[in-house]
Amino acid sequence: MSILKRFKDNRILKRSAALAAAGILAVSLSACGMTGTGANSSINSKQTDTVAEATVTETVESAEYSAPSESSSNHTQINLSDSGSSCSSSYVDIDGDTVTITKKGVYELSGSLSDGQIIVDADGAEVELILNNVSISNDSSAVIYVKQAETVYITLEENSVNKLSTTGEYEAIDENDIDAVIFSKDDLIITGSGSLTVDNDYGHGIVGKDDLTIVSGTYEITCAEDALSGNDSITVESGTYTINSGDDAIHSDLETVINGGTINIESCEEGIEGATVTINGGDINLTASDDGINAASDDATAETYIVINGGNLIIESSGDGIDANGALYVTGGNTIVYGPTNDGNGALDYDSTAKITGGTFIAIGSSGMAMNFSEAEQGTILVNTGSAYGEGTVIKLTDSEGNVITELESKKTFSSVLISSPEIASDGSYTLTVGDTQTEISMEGNIYGSGMGGFPGGGGFGGQGGFGGGKGGFGGGRDGSGDQNGNPGQHQHPGNGEMPEGGFDGQTPPEMPEGGFDGQTPPEMPDGQMPEGVPGGNQ
Repeated sequence: MSILKRFKDNRILKRSAALAAAGILAVSLSACGMTGTGANSSINSKQTDTVAEATVTETVESAEYSAPSESSSNHTQINLSDSGSSCSSSYVDIDGDTVTITKKGVYELSGSLSDGQIIVDADGAEVELILNNVSISNDSSAVIYVKQAETVYITLEENSVNKLSTTGEYEAIDENDIDAVIFSKDDLIITGSGSLTVDNDYGHGIVGKDDLTIVSGTYEITCAEDALSGNDSITVESGTYTINSGDDAIHSDLETVINGGTINIESCEEGIEGATVTINGGDINLTASDDGINAASDDATAETYIVINGGNLIIESSGDGIDANGALYVTGGNTIVYGPTNDGNGALDYDSTAKITGGTFIAIGSSGMAMNFSEAEQGTILVNTGSAYGEGTVIKLTDSEGNVITELESKKTFSSVLISSPEIASDGSYTLTVGDTQTEISMEGNIYGSGMGGFPGGGGFGGQGGFGGGKGGFGGGRDGSGDQNGNPGQHQHPGNGEMPEGGFDGQTPPEMPEGGFDGQTPPEMPDGQMPEGVPGGNQ
């Protein structure tokens, strides 16, 4: 039985929880100053009838990743050179600058090729490639191409510096669509303590058409498409990564799992993507021109969810910060999202349910699509500020004794703040300070403030709260003076359904359809955008 087969059979995969589906009405929330609601209802008009199953936890013994070289000293040496590569084994065919490995074994490569290729063509075999100060470029194809094998290991030799690159557009060499610097048709495991630099101006970085697992090593990947891609799954156990990609930084069509590592995604379109995304640990810092973490699938029947069980995440996104086209579950870790500045996206976005049972979660961004968690076993607060605050604004949440629960400086412009922490009690009183403005918050349950922020600078669609007011009106009290409990508030605004001066960013707000959001299409957003999940909306 292969090592990878044992890994698959022994992997602990726990899926638990069965949550009842619930139809939940969208409630808008906004203010001239800052407001929230104590209502324990949430989600937006994208309500669905199906709630995904919940928590996924994966643990893998490191021994399951032991490469063949760890139990064998029998290495076959391959010396690479433009003037003539050499190897004494009959299992290695050398044709110019193309080296083909045909049998099971451990092969140690050193040297360089200016336009070369390493091919593994060993059906049903376990093959290990040890890279020991290797530098290989290819003008038009993969540098390492696994055509067939059972499992291939790439080991980065200790203290070695390895560089692989594709320098031109891809040209077909067989029936496979080879489009990466490292391209494997079968299971690929990368390990070792050396470093690897991957460059590709025309395609992907590392692609596994089956399972891709990276156990350790130091990586610098720059590419036009996905940096790390596993068709069936991608698992990151540990390692250090610096990634600049033109598409996704880490992608799987099915399952993406991050158990550890230091991952710096400096630029990408979407950061971490899969039908399911599970983050159990690691230090992740990513900047995305679209979504930061995205659970999505082309298969409409596929289960899609994001699970954050641990780790430290800092996300900067122009699209949705965390976008679960399905469900979101947060059980631990520390997550900070600096989300979009446009109202067509949200720092947090999900379709069915979002449940938090542990960890610290902070998301700031635009208010137009702002969402709170739908279920919580700890305090979670959503406040829309009503006006935009700039980069560098200090956000601080303190309890009634003045103790600081969280404090941070915003990296982007924002008009919405979401904070969830085990230190927020279901019956506690808190002060949220944004810049020089304060909002007093009295918890009545674990969830304060509900999603879909309504008109920037205006109130919600008749929901509780509004302009610091009680029930009724256009998101405010009858006289506009009071908090969600009817107590006097700082900000005085009419609660008669009229828009405040300035209105919808100076524009006339769209008319509400009869019955509001109750099963009907919501009004158009600014610039003709529609909320996600409705016809014409963003995905």
